[in-house]
Amino acid sequence: MSLIDIVREHFIVSLRSIQPKIKWKIVIVDNESSEIINNVMNLNDFLEENVTSVEFIEQKRQANATLEAIYFVSPKYDTIKHILNDTSKEEKMYSAIHLFFISGLSGKLAKKLTESSKTTPIKTTNEMYLDFYPFESKVVTFRNSFSFLTLYNPFCTELINMETHNLAKKLASVCITLGELPTIRYYSQPSTNSSNPHFCTKIAELLQEQLDNYKKSNNNFPRESSRPKSVLFIIDRTFDICAPIVHEFTYQAMANDLLPIKNGKQYKYQINNSEKAETKEAVLTETDSIWAEIRHQHIRDAIDKLMGDFNKFYAENSDFNDNKKNTSLSDMKNMLYSLPHFQEMRDKYSLHISIVYECMKIFEEHKLFSVGVIEQNCATGLTSEGKVPKTVLEEMIPLLDDSSLSKTDKIRLIMLYIIYKNGIFEGDLDKLSKHSNLSPKDVSVLKNLECLGVRVIKPLNDTKPRRKPILETKNNDENSYELSRFTPLCKTLIEKYINGNLSYALFPSTKDVCEKTQNISLIHGSLRTGKPTWAKKNDLVSESAQRILIFIVGGATYSESRICYELSKTHDRDIILITTNMITTKKWLQNLSMLKLPRESLGLPIDQLPSRIPSLRIHSRSSFRSKRIPKDSNHSNHNRVENSNNTSFKKTLDNSTHENTKNSPAKGKKDRKRYLGLFNKN
Repeated sequence: MSLIDIVREHFIVSLRSIQPKIKWKIVIVDNESSEIINNVMNLNDFLEENVTSVEFIEQKRQANATLEAIYFVSPKYDTIKHILNDTSKEEKMYSAIHLFFISGLSGKLAKKLTESSKTTPIKTTNEMYLDFYPFESKVVTFRNSFSFLTLYNPFCTELINMETHNLAKKLASVCITLGELPTIRYYSQPSTNSSNPHFCTKIAELLQEQLDNYKKSNNNFPRESSRPKSVLFIIDRTFDICAPIVHEFTYQAMANDLLPIKNGKQYKYQINNSEKAETKEAVLTETDSIWAEIRHQHIRDAIDKLMGDFNKFYAENSDFNDNKKNTSLSDMKNMLYSLPHFQEMRDKYSLHISIVYECMKIFEEHKLFSVGVIEQNCATGLTSEGKVPKTVLEEMIPLLDDSSLSKTDKIRLIMLYIIYKNGIFEGDLDKLSKHSNLSPKDVSVLKNLECLGVRVIKPLNDTKPRRKPILETKNNDENSYELSRFTPLCKTLIEKYINGNLSYALFPSTKDVCEKTQNISLIHGSLRTGKPTWAKKNDLVSESAQRILIFIVGGATYSESRICYELSKTHDRDIILITTNMITTKKWLQNLSMLKLPRESLGLPIDQLPSRIPSLRIHSRSSFRSKRIPKDSNHSNHNRVENSNNTSFKKTLDNSTHENTKNSPAKGKKDRKRYLGLFNKN
């Protein structure tokens, strides 16, 4: 079961646990919980559980004393104030209130809930431990882009203790939701000049403490399972400096690197038909079968797959008179624009044709093949022939002088060269900066690598050898592309663990566990089957497969998420990536540029005044039909969906849901807004 399905199931079970005499109920959410709900549930899920409306706790709401209300909210002081306000109004707000907090409720806030007199009773108080964002089926993020700054900026040292506690708390929620009490192993940096080298240790210790405390008060945790005991690795961005810098040429990673894809999912593109150019916005999710199939493929393989499938469709349709197959992306784009009678097929392919077309256009215009070869040589320390590169500088200088390269690509090249050489002379940095036409601010980005333990400037009398890799990495894939020789270090980490040869000194455990015991179940497959992993004949991970969780502090790349999917299939393990946030090189460099700025210049959320509730947007995981909620004279104040025309509710992130009703357009729009609540733009 995917992470999205697991989280969705938790919400569904909570909804079903409340069965009022009048079967209809209201759901109340806050901004934090709505972000999670948006990603895992759709309107139909609520309708099937007899929910009449979904409303924000922060907004003014109508009283409805005949219905019971279920609150999915975060345990914050402001939220508790809203709850107490609802329970103590002279006019009864709801028949009863059921509280489901998305994370653990502190004793102080729990006590506050009991302080005031109540006209509306609180019948249920529950903790759900869902304060994380299931980004994909095997990826969890905390949507915390400021964690990197908080942990690595030397002006934020007073915030580290609070940040590590918050991260450990969210990690505990992931483990509790999955029903796992894992062996916790953390990156113990042997030596580093990074700003804060020990917070992986701190997070691991705090997490162990929280899980132990939870286990003491919950006898059914961890729940019984045929899975072997899980393991959780905690690493930070210093573990693999190169991954956010190197160009990755697999479909999802390349698209997010080169194109303006918002939050890793939202993408706007144009369709040029005979009448006018039409701008569309798509949401890239796993419900898109094409995206799910090709997102981790090399861009060349992805293009071949798209063209092969399209040509197959072309050949099977007698409507086309020309038997010539399309041989280029431009041919396919032109063909798609002229298919008004094949709307579904056109929409299905035009999105991905547009993405790969734009990616390859940038690839050629910005000379990314030449850039990529140098990046691969620096990141791996070897040429494609397996030799030590000796002409990196000579090959790099012409590219730094080339105006067709973006400034970001030039910075990436210099960064990888610095890492490869374990620092360069100050004069050499000045020369490279002049060749690249870098500003002093750009140079400061390069020098800020020091905060991550990278030596940028070396003394004139330096005799230190090149930096040794943390883990020896070998790319054994003989069929890999020349620009895909670099492998994120998390792959080596996971494979060494599975093979039983991961250094216990480099990755100690929070508890004394025999190293052999930790790896014995991993060598020949799961404990339940005892079969070797190569005996599996399909790509599905078995329900008894061991879970390997890897938490990357400071942001994870799309190349690292790809690794988790690929290794899950290869080794029959349920490998899940957890991270503070998903990053692209552009975002990462922006954060890197701020690592030596004073705290007041960072715009950290903790230093900001509370902001207004942002507009809420939802992407439905599928098209679905609303269920008619019957009119009942006993609760005439219910918000309703009129579905007399059996209208399908279809949503995208930036488009309001459209509904045709028998009522007037004005009334239909008003009713829809009242009912949908959570599922509508504000």
